[in-house]
Parts: sequence; structure tokens; C-alpha cells
Amino acid sequence: MSKFLKFALTAVVLAFALAFVTSCGGGSNNEPEAPTPTPTATPAATVDATPQPVATPPPRDLGGIEILIANWWNDDCTETFNYAGAGIIDRMVWEHRRELEQKHNFRIRNVRVGNWAAARDLFPDLLATGSREYQVMALEPSWFLALNADGAFAPMPMEHFERFPEVNWQPGHLELSMRNGHPHGFTTETFTSGGIAFNMRLFEEAGLPGDYLFQLQASNTWTWDNFLRVARQVRQFDAEGNITVWPILGFHQDMFELALSSNNADLAGIDPVTGLFVNTTTSTEVFETLELMVQVREEMLASHEVDFDDAEWNYFVDAFNAGHGAMRPGMSHIVGDIQVNDPWGWVTFPRGPSSPWTDGYMGGVSGGNFMAIPHVFNPDEVDAIMYALGLWNSPLPDGDEDDWMIGQYANFYDPRSVEETMALWTRNPDWLRLRVYRVLPGNIQLGESFAWRVWSGPDGPSASNLWGAAVIVEEAQQVWNENIARANAMISGR
Repeated sequence: MSKFLKFALTAVVLAFALAFVTSCGGGSNNEPEAPTPTPTATPAATVDATPQPVATPPPRDLGGIEILIANWWNDDCTETFNYAGAGIIDRMVWEHRRELEQKHNFRIRNVRVGNWAAARDLFPDLLATGSREYQVMALEPSWFLALNADGAFAPMPMEHFERFPEVNWQPGHLELSMRNGHPHGFTTETFTSGGIAFNMRLFEEAGLPGDYLFQLQASNTWTWDNFLRVARQVRQFDAEGNITVWPILGFHQDMFELALSSNNADLAGIDPVTGLFVNTTTSTEVFETLELMVQVREEMLASHEVDFDDAEWNYFVDAFNAGHGAMRPGMSHIVGDIQVNDPWGWVTFPRGPSSPWTDGYMGGVSGGNFMAIPHVFNPDEVDAIMYALGLWNSPLPDGDEDDWMIGQYANFYDPRSVEETMALWTRNPDWLRLRVYRVLPGNIQLGESFAWRVWSGPDGPSASNLWGAAVIVEEAQQVWNENIARANAMISGR
């Protein structure tokens, strides 16, 4: 998903006033009074009321520093930017950043070090050997917390963030990165956890308006109850009673995580006193989420891998594109997989019963990868790197808060997917929350503990003794307590 632009405008007005004093006299009758001698006064010094220009300090020269940001997804810099093939907003961002690089004498380049697994294995080795090859590393939250606990990254005093208040520094990430009173990592990413793609043709075949989910979302009635009602209505069968159109096609873990966020639920929390992680899997919100998943399973509203012959784990991608599913819940990146030949839309996941926003929808922040500077760089180097990154992430000087939409329309069939769904989060940031369990370091066994258990039970996907919500929560406690204990051991030095 693309980055959302937030803009802050500051106006400074200088006012100059010139006061004039006029004196006059009057008598007690109509007869003229004798003239009063005017005392001689020393002439006052002449004051120039013309505002004087304020000297503008020269731009900070960063000495030609080159900042390489190691990641696992792209190589790019201002020199390699494909201007001709870019959209208008990407061009504006490129022009802004190119001007900043020239004005402040620095250069930033993203470097792809390999795929996800390669980056995961490479970064600890580079940090352990004191490598200065990359000035910044992009790390998954769980990687970052484990490495940060070992002192792998340089401290970033808050002044680095305070001097660029217009940048979208995520406060949750700054807090999680704290060691010895200073942040050691940050992110400017804000991605909602996802939504639901829906096939408009299949909705019409079921007797519903093709844009029905847009209607429910706009009227603030897109709830779990309506989600289940719609799912029952859009399901189709053949003459033998076999399901030919599944209400829901998708990765069950994605749907579980989306439901958690929509219900204000989390599998972990942070103790406000100790700052340590706590286990929240026994909360009412989590139990309600699992009950929803179990109900979807019991009513056969969502398919499973065994429902398709010779299916791979991601069978739902092709199945939805072929018109075998009415709704596909998933994280935001699934939009790139959707190649259905029918009209389709994109809405948020429906509101759960425990959401505090009765007039809106809860969304989960995917966490955002941490950006961190290796510990081998000294404070002066860190200062220069952070200054450049602050400039780089600053908003366009003359932009509009909805400029980001221009680059998003090409990703969707219906513009309402952008204007009504994606805009929910840019216009209502309070509806978003950081999913704490997603930043726990180590293998947290999310699927094995929760989502997969809904369909698989203890003996596999075809087992007849599938578990209910209470048993899933109970069986998960030992593993989840171990997850929390391991995470707290890693961060206890912060």
C-alpha cells in the first residue's frame, strides 16, 4: 500500500504599528484665548518604520553524505527514477526530494540485499561484524526488537524527531524502540491491515445491489451481523447441492487478524507501569473474534483447501479471480493479486461488537518496518543521517491531504475503493491501532495457536472434532505465555 501524506502549515505574521499623538485645546467661552507659547523641544531621532528583512540562514550542508537503506523489496534512488512512467504524485515527490538532495548536499538510495529470508539472515551478521556498508536498515518489527535488545542500533535522541514535527513519525514505534531513555528505531509507515474485495456480479446474481457493501459501509451499518447475513445470501449451489460460489475465499489467518482489529482485540498488550508485554488472549474481544471464525466455519461460509481438488495453500487467489468467491478478505497487498474479469470493490472489514467506534470502523496498523541505524555510527553521523531522513520524509510543500488518492485509482476497479474506503484511515487516524502482538520478537506461532485451529483442530483439516473458541484459547495459553516471556526477556534491558 502507498504512503499516506499528512501536511501541516505554519503561518508567521509580523505586525508593525506606528502611533501618532495629536493634541488640541479648548476654552470655557466663545472668546479667543491668548496664544500659548510652544515650548522648544529637542528633536527626536528619526525612526525608520520600514520592516527590515530577516536574514535567512543558509541551508545545512550535509557534506555529500550518501545514505544506503538496506531492505528486501526494491532498489531505487533519484537518479534511477522512471519519470516518464510515473504518476503525477510520484513525480512531485521525486522533484521535491531531488531538490532537497541538491540543496542540502546528500543522497539517499534504497538497496535490495535479497529476499525476505536473505535480509533476515544478513542483518544480524552485518551488525555483529560492525559493518558500515549500510547507514540504515529496514527491519521487520520482530527482528528489530530482538536485535535492539542486544544494543545493535544507535540511539536517536528525541530532538531528531522534534525538529521535523510535520513528518509522520509513528509514536508507538518510538516507544517500543526505547532503550536507556532514547528511541533506537522509527517508522513513517502507516498501513491499514487490509479489507475485503467483493465481486459485484456475484452480488447481483444473489439479488443484492452490486455495490451493496459500499452502501453498508457508507451508512455505518457494515457490522459482523450484516457480514454473516450477506455471506449466507451470496452463496450458490449446483443441482447436487455442492457449493459453486463460496461466500468467503481467503487466507484464514488474514481474516482472523482483520477481525481482531475490527473488534478492538489484541493478542498482546503493554503494561503501562512496567512497559513489558502482557498476554491478552483471554480477553472478551479475542473470544468474540474466535466465535465469529467458528460460526463462519460451522455455517460453511468460507472455503478450505480441502474443498478444492489438488489445491495449494494459496488456492484462493486463482479461485476468486475465476469467480468462485463473492468476498475475499485479506491484507492490503492482496489488491495486486486481484485480476477478476468482473466489476469489484474494496471495503474495510466490518465492525465488531466490542469496537469503541460505533460511528466508524476499527483498523489495524500493520506495524510498519522499523528503520534503524547500526551502532557503529557515532552521534554526529547519526545526527546527519536523521536530518537527511527528516528532509526525505517531509510532506510536499504545496500538497493537499488527498493528493495520495491520485496514485491509487489505478489499483482499483471502483473509485469508491479509494475515496470511501482507503480515505477512512487518512481522515480518521484515531480509528487505527497498532497490533502489539505483531511486534513480538521470535516465532509467535500465530496461525498454529489460533487461526489454523479453527479449521484444523488437533488432528488436521479433515478432523471431525474441530475446536470451539474456548478450547482454542485454553490450548493456546502455554505457547502464548512462552511468547510473552521470551519477548520480555529480550526487551528487559531497554
